[in-house]
Amino acid sequence: KYEDGAGIAYLRILLEGTQSYLDIKQVVVDEVQDYGPLHFALLQHWFPKARYTVLGDVEQTVASPASLSLYEDIKNVLNKPKSTLAVLKQSFRNSYEISAFSSQFLNQPDQVLHFQRHGTAPAVFSLPDQAALDQKLINQIKSCRAQGHQSIAIICKTMAQASALVQRIRHLTPLRLITENSTELGSGTLVLPIYLAKGLEFDAVLLYQTTVENYQTPEDRRLLYIASTRALHHLSLFYSGEISPLINTIS
Repeated sequence: KYEDGAGIAYLRILLEGTQSYLDIKQVVVDEVQDYGPLHFALLQHWFPKARYTVLGDVEQTVASPASLSLYEDIKNVLNKPKSTLAVLKQSFRNSYEISAFSSQFLNQPDQVLHFQRHGTAPAVFSLPDQAALDQKLINQIKSCRAQGHQSIAIICKTMAQASALVQRIRHLTPLRLITENSTELGSGTLVLPIYLAKGLEFDAVLLYQTTVENYQTPEDRRLLYIASTRALHHLSLFYSGEISPLINTIS
């Protein structure tokens, strides 16, 4: 399994050895919240002479939760004589309204400084059933296109939900399903699960089925944060049934 890969690779290095790259002077690691100490033990073995710059957001972990103590673990593993931790609190991707809405999913929402670029407030749509929800999605896609949004993402919790949605509405509106095998995104309307959306950004995000069945745990709270912060200018949430208790009513 993927989560066993780092441990197996490290064990192989200990048993068989491997080449180190002494000429590499700088290593930059992004999305560091998705890595653990073993990953950095591997990097330290391969690039022992390098300086390291590691960047991440501990609120954007898809699997296990992370905290700022992760950076202390990294410092200890890399065994560098000097290190500096810089905590950046300024939100830079989303409009003020989207950033303020998304901060409800953070453990410390007051620590975020929202970017002063204003736009429309996120909207939450309650629909009586799945058919009505699908039709509302189609109407919202048309509205986003009319507003000039070039990249529109329908974000689902799982790949199964994304695939089923595409099967139901692809004959009604142009869209593409993004999978692990997709090599490029491009513009247009994309349908994808949250774990594939992390690190990406879109003009508009339509978050699908934000129900209590889909989102109720602390891990789900992080997923809602990841999904909602993919939106640059427009964010809408759709559900049929009972809305997730993690989502506050928008005033």
